[in-house]
Formats: sequence, structure tokens, C-alpha cells
Amino acid sequence: MRLNAVMLSKVGISAVAGLMLMGGLCQRTVGTTITIVNGTDAPIRNIEVSYRGGTIGTAMIAPHDQMKQWVPAKGDCSVKLTFMTPANKQIEPTAISTKKPCPSVVMFTINPEWKVTTDPH
Repeated sequence: MRLNAVMLSKVGISAVAGLMLMGGLCQRTVGTTITIVNGTDAPIRNIEVSYRGGTIGTAMIAPHDQMKQWVPAKGDCSVKLTFMTPANKQIEPTAISTKKPCPSVVMFTINPEWKVTTDPH
């Protein structure tokens, strides 16, 4: 009788662990794609994007090129872009901040006058 109880408890624990594992593997990770579009005729350098949960960046984005990277979303959407012009001028940080989770795409577009527009969608 005691052996049967031990076997049943081991089987029960294994079944619960298996269901938990399968549930964890089937969950979709929530995240957003951060896109930076260089709409200028010059490269931008030292690009850094800070978001709630981490930082991404690259050394350079060529003229009329872009950088896209998916990141896991954590909490409210708070994303900040900083970069430098070819004249080594650091552009004032541009931020997107909402009271809700980030949308599927957060886009920063840099125009020829070095102004940054944002488009969270």
C-alpha cells in the first residue's frame, strides 16, 4: 500500500511538472521591434537605445539605412534614443514613454535636419 502511494505521488508530481513546462514553452514572449531610420545623407554614429529591461545599439547606421531589433518588453513602454552626427555633435535624447506596454513596433526616424520623429504603432 505504501509503495503504491509513493508511486502515485511521483507520477502526480511528474505530470504537474510536465504540464507546467509545456505551458511555459507555449507562451509567446511579449516584445517590440525597435526601428531606427537614418533619413539623412550622412552616417549617424554611436547609436544607443535604452528601453525598460536593457540597452541595444550599434556603431553606425549608413545614410538612408535602418537598424531593426526585436527586444523583450517589460512593463510600461519607455524607450530612449541617443546618437552622434558626423560632426561629433550628440543629438538631444529622444524618448517615447507610455503608461501601457510597448506596441509591436517603436520607430525613430531621423530627418535631414537632424530632427527625430517617433512613431509607436
